[in-house]
Amino acid sequence: MALIYYKLSEIYIYKKQLIAEDNKITYFVVKHLLRANRYGQAYVFHTTLSFY
Repeated sequence: MALIYYKLSEIYIYKKQLIAEDNKITYFVVKHLLRANRYGQAYVFHTTLSFY
């Protein structure tokens, strides 16, 4: 029983991480689209590289 519960919680944590990753990428894209409008493409490319 404990093992089943452990596995379920592992899956839950993994899913939460995936959602967090998705949100991070979405935020990143939106942020850079907003920046692109202000500063142009070159700046976006530069910050994309320094993000990782």
